[in-house]
Amino acid sequence: MEYLQSSLWGDYYRELDPDKRQAMFDDVTGQLEEDEQTELRRSLFIRRHTNPKDASAMVDNFLWQLVVMPSYYGTLNLFSKRYRGEILKIMDLLGVTAAAEGSDMEKAAVYWEIRNTAERYLMTTRGSEYGRKFFGIMPSSDQEKRRRLAGDIWAMTKGVPVRYGLEKEMKLFTDAVLDAFYLSGDDAEDLLREAAEKAARKKF
Repeated sequence: MEYLQSSLWGDYYRELDPDKRQAMFDDVTGQLEEDEQTELRRSLFIRRHTNPKDASAMVDNFLWQLVVMPSYYGTLNLFSKRYRGEILKIMDLLGVTAAAEGSDMEKAAVYWEIRNTAERYLMTTRGSEYGRKFFGIMPSSDQEKRRRLAGDIWAMTKGVPVRYGLEKEMKLFTDAVLDAFYLSGDDAEDLLREAAEKAARKKF
């Protein structure tokens, strides 16, 4: 489905800095009448950026879920039931589970918040610390980072959903992450295909 969004929210979902987004939220909502979607957007922002141990410190709880998600693909089958439950909890945190039963506008609000998270995730992979080689001693080239990133994206959007039988439950999440990745470079589709082929050659 298309996750349509009001043009007033465009800049809000393109902005990656949480403090700036918070100010933009107040500006946009000041121009609109409050509705259920406004409350959902506010709830997602608070859930995403509130540190449960220190409310004064802004964090990104959603971003962390994208960082850890690929690791569930390579786990032992012995723990599959436990990890399936953990993945479902992540979908709850991100708002995916509730949105699946909601309106198209609710789905769109969750989709764009996750897509914003994915854009921020992609930005972090361009740094020198991402994908370092030889026990973290040597930095990777830009192309090596792109291949590593494609592997992580494939794992969280294709590998994990299929392995744990959660394609339907994770669809909104995978749509948002894949759409962000496909727009990250002309090589995205080819790199994702290579990642799929590489994964097919591996056995647990």
